[in-house]
Amino acid sequence: MADIYDFIKELTKIDIEYKDESGFSLSLKSYIKSVDEERILIDIPTYNGKNVNLPDFQPINILISSKEGVFLGESNVIGKEISSTPGLWISFPLNNYNIQRREYFRVPLNIEVSMVVYEDRAKTIKREFTITTNDLSAKGFSYFSDEPFKNYYDIEYKFYLDDGIDEPITSKCEHIYSTHQIIAGRKVRYINGFAFIDLDPNSIERIIKKTFRYQLELKRKGLL
Repeated sequence: MADIYDFIKELTKIDIEYKDESGFSLSLKSYIKSVDEERILIDIPTYNGKNVNLPDFQPINILISSKEGVFLGESNVIGKEISSTPGLWISFPLNNYNIQRREYFRVPLNIEVSMVVYEDRAKTIKREFTITTNDLSAKGFSYFSDEPFKNYYDIEYKFYLDDGIDEPITSKCEHIYSTHQIIAGRKVRYINGFAFIDLDPNSIERIIKKTFRYQLELKRKGLL
């Protein structure tokens, strides 16, 4: 099985996660410039196209995406390189984790999703509402309701992932099922499942990373 070290080489694109002084999480973009025996030189990280200055000894997480899956490792900033090849030196990653892409884990994440449901081909009849997901994966999501989902021609959605990226994830989805469940032995509620349609690769990557991070938190807390 591949691990993160198989992809630590020149020009590999990486994402960097860190928390600033206020505790706000950011997802930065960078790539590997060179590798020596004890450290890795990466390009100056950017956020929304702007350089971000990371202090020495700053703990960070490195994420590398590949066809085999998403790989994460814990690292630290060692120092800056100001020669003819400027960049940032970081340590080799420890405590590595990976999730195989084919698994597309579904996790119990509660995220607000804005839904627009068109009931006719001409899209002249529509209803708009906001739901909170019961779970999420790179394939789709589900939510609970008092009535089964029905009467639709086309469905659009939009949601934010709270992953340090300001852009929402938005596209179309398809209703897959609505099944009833008995809650607390009395109340009947419905679980409605949806599958993403034509979701772009970047959005898929973001969802995979979000669900991956959630799984890691569960593992660290001994809940998985």
